[in-house]
Amino acid sequence: MPRDSFSTPQPIFKGRIIAAAGPLPDKNTTEKFKTWAKLRKGEFTDTFDERVTHLLCSEGQFNRANPIVRQALKNKCHIVRYEWFLLSMGGKEARQPEEEHDLRREYIRRKAKERRMMKLERGRRLAKRFIDPNLYRIFDDDLLFSYRVELTRLTRHGSETGLETDQLEKYTLYLYESRAKPPLYWFAVKYSKRKGGTQPYYYRETEYPTLWDTQMDAFMAFFKEKTGIDWSERIIRQATMPPTYFQYTAPTGGKSTGRHKLWSRYFCLELNKALRGPSAEMEDTAQPCEQAVADEDDDSRQQYEG
Repeated sequence: MPRDSFSTPQPIFKGRIIAAAGPLPDKNTTEKFKTWAKLRKGEFTDTFDERVTHLLCSEGQFNRANPIVRQALKNKCHIVRYEWFLLSMGGKEARQPEEEHDLRREYIRRKAKERRMMKLERGRRLAKRFIDPNLYRIFDDDLLFSYRVELTRLTRHGSETGLETDQLEKYTLYLYESRAKPPLYWFAVKYSKRKGGTQPYYYRETEYPTLWDTQMDAFMAFFKEKTGIDWSERIIRQATMPPTYFQYTAPTGGKSTGRHKLWSRYFCLELNKALRGPSAEMEDTAQPCEQAVADEDDDSRQQYEG
């Protein structure tokens, strides 16, 4: 039982403003809690506001998530069991560690588990038509180039009113790597018929993942089919093909452009400028150049698998 008058209570609640989420336990009254808190240099308040540092709460009150609890979850105050308050005033009168009575931490842990379960379920549903991101990640080469490549094509269509409208088609090419080791690879494509489309089409080259060679060959073949450009010439010949082809734009701002290039990025950009004419301007020509990399042979390809 908390001490009131037999000895001088310790200021264990100094600077603490305490409120309750609902009815107090064990036939306690608000006046008692106010007195006990005041004797220990704290404050117990009838109402919850932004000043409150500790909200006393039972598990039942917390799980019902009444308005006070919902508001407390938005604030940074501690949400602790009533025992934190009562046990602090017993024995040697020492404020109990909030962590031992923390209901917010249990809430965060429960929500994190729910998010993990939702993520797993979304991945299982997506795997029926595409790739499960819980089992596969987008492959990055040793130059930190991400094999998530966008190809776009702007087409113009007439309408019943006689006005022409632009439609942006987009293919997104992915090369996935399994999270399990040794890794397997999977080439897949997402297609959107128009910008902001909510029903994309999905395509996988094979029914199951295979070795790197097979899937990378499929990646490069699909790229050439849609752009008319070899993957190794993607920088040299970007923006040089007719608008009937899908267009690829290499990363700018010093970002990696990956391997499988005929020459270094700087030299590829210079050749592209020559092909497009003197008016062509590339945003990243002033960025540091990557080391020149020739087409990889079988030995260099093994770096990706290591």
